[in-house]
Amino acid sequence: MMYKKFLLLAGLPLLALLPAVAQDEAQPMDKQDIRIAKTLQGVRIGTDVVPMVIDPATTTFPLDVQYFREDRIAPVLSLHSSVGVRNLFDRTRTEWVEVESSTSQQGNFVTYETRMGAPRTYYNLDFRLGTELRWHINYRNRVLHGKHTRGNGGWFLSVPLEFTWSALRQPNAPTVDRWTPGYFHGTLSLGVKVGYRYAFGEHWHVEASALYAPLRVVFNDFYYRQGTYIDDDWQLNVKVGYVF
Repeated sequence: MMYKKFLLLAGLPLLALLPAVAQDEAQPMDKQDIRIAKTLQGVRIGTDVVPMVIDPATTTFPLDVQYFREDRIAPVLSLHSSVGVRNLFDRTRTEWVEVESSTSQQGNFVTYETRMGAPRTYYNLDFRLGTELRWHINYRNRVLHGKHTRGNGGWFLSVPLEFTWSALRQPNAPTVDRWTPGYFHGTLSLGVKVGYRYAFGEHWHVEASALYAPLRVVFNDFYYRQGTYIDDDWQLNVKVGYVF
């Protein structure tokens, strides 16, 4: 009997400590301690819907296939890098018709004129390199409210820098007479992007974003338009990604 009383008296201080321990565990998470994933990498496929909205009959349908890597550089900042190819399916009504040909000591000369015809599709392939600084805007609030944040899910704001150059062009006389371009054509763009990423399953995610690039430098060496010029660009991108 004395032994049971001794155990009871010895256990009372421990019972008194339990509420304090439970209170410490229930303390809210410090918002400043919340961090995005350290590293994400994988592959993705996507497209830009802007050309299809402007004119579905004569448009360029892009299909991007890329490898990407996202590295945390601050609690809610990441450096997002990508490399891949863009498959372009150019649909046009413009036809080039030969109207005159002649031969001289300098070589053969052919004169073409354009006319509107039935839509035809030409295939092009571009290489793409890109990097962007991403701010995951509401990541901390999503964690605090118990919302889904797998794969750095949520809204983000970024500043993307991208370089694209031509690799293959389906022949389309007289502008393109062979698959490997005999000229250099590339673009270097800097813009602002806002987007949302949602992960589904353990490895998959979908990402939608709107991009405006007020500065896009185009390097051209076409026979009819040589040199460099500057314009802007709008994109509405939808992508599906797989994280390794």
